[in-house]
Amino acid sequence: MRVLDTFAELANERPDTLAVLGDDGSYTWRELHEEVRALAARFPARALIATSLCSGRAFVATALACFQSGAILFPLPHTAKVGEIDRALAGRLPDALITERDDLDHLTGLRFTPFAAKKDTWSGISRPHVGSSLPAATAMVQLTSGSTGVPKALLLSRDNIEAGIEGSTSFLERFARRAVFVTMPMFHAMGGAVTFEHLSFGSPIIASDRFVPGEHKKRMLAHQCALICGAPSYFRLASRMKLFPLEGLEAAQLGSAPSERALLETLHGHGLEPHLRYGLSESFGALTRRAWTPNHIAGDIGEPLGDAKVKPLPNLDDDPAELVVRAGAVATSVWLPGNEIQSLVDSEGQLHTGDLARADGAAIRLSGRQSQFIKSQGHRIDPSEIEQLLCEHPSVNEACVVAIPDKLKGNAIVAIVEGNVDDKELRARVKESLSAYKAPSKYRIVESLPRTPAGKPDRNACRELFLSPK
Repeated sequence: MRVLDTFAELANERPDTLAVLGDDGSYTWRELHEEVRALAARFPARALIATSLCSGRAFVATALACFQSGAILFPLPHTAKVGEIDRALAGRLPDALITERDDLDHLTGLRFTPFAAKKDTWSGISRPHVGSSLPAATAMVQLTSGSTGVPKALLLSRDNIEAGIEGSTSFLERFARRAVFVTMPMFHAMGGAVTFEHLSFGSPIIASDRFVPGEHKKRMLAHQCALICGAPSYFRLASRMKLFPLEGLEAAQLGSAPSERALLETLHGHGLEPHLRYGLSESFGALTRRAWTPNHIAGDIGEPLGDAKVKPLPNLDDDPAELVVRAGAVATSVWLPGNEIQSLVDSEGQLHTGDLARADGAAIRLSGRQSQFIKSQGHRIDPSEIEQLLCEHPSVNEACVVAIPDKLKGNAIVAIVEGNVDDKELRARVKESLSAYKAPSKYRIVESLPRTPAGKPDRNACRELFLSPK
């Protein structure tokens, strides 16, 4: 794998320069190489190695050791409650668990705390490997966010990982061997992909799961970060707390959720080049990427990257259709409870994404999610359009728009808003910008939205929150 070749090469060329820095400490390229080699010697091929770690040196070393030894990496959310992890695993217990947590011993009899004196007491795995029941090509089990239900366990191969990195080569080359700041958790599909993508091109990874603007600014300046990667919610908060502009920081890569124009204009005004990244939990890395400019049209996510091919889409004047894609980066199977392996793609090897889109020449124009569209009073409504408008208010951190049952309308549109704002201001903003049938009938202002372990708004929990008494 390219990422293995690169970090081994840099261990010789630049042994004492920084490779990764997280909330758990740092490694130089030589230290990372030595730790990976030591861990890989303990990981049998086909063993299923779960992690529950913060973003940083431990996660990176463990992941690379799995790739090197032929073990299967299974990242679990490090902030999730025990019950949430149990539900995500659904009985799929790993061969070993690498974590600093002390509340997950029930998951496996082979708990291993890395990067501490305790590690020398762990000699390896002697029982039959759970991973042996998975397809031979499996290199990683990737959980979806679970924002609309129970997370799915997707099986990614080495070829999927390599194809995802290859498709982003031109973008990654621009930042090769220059520090990149990663704000997404590494267990997350985007956070993990961004980390391995840039490591493959020799970029030191500076990471943090905790939103501490002063510390983030200090790290980015100290290590001359050229690029920062994260979700729109991070950039909204960072902008409001005056984190930007920042000397040496050239670009911002946004993904995992739609980004409203006001946010992108703000980043652009601070001298950052915004890059919109479209990817899926069902694949590795970005499937499209678009550099944002002031004449950008909402929903335009650019052209497919690498070998990705999209089923022909309707023109802009027609109703959108589901985005169906075939790409080397797309996982082909999902691991179900009961040890059943199910195909993730259709008979032609295409993934049905659930996203609606139109064709804008060779580019793709997104129009929302099939599963999230709301049918109200005979209208088909995209909640993301309303959410983006609400998020443009300076006192709104994030918004989640869902439907609740209504005797007259069938479904009523409601909005859960994270921030410090009067709902009268939000009503006025929506009335001015959107048709009346799109306006939420009720608002609930909260200090913090319910979230999945991956940090996305949990739509089911938001709906329940609105239905519950205040």
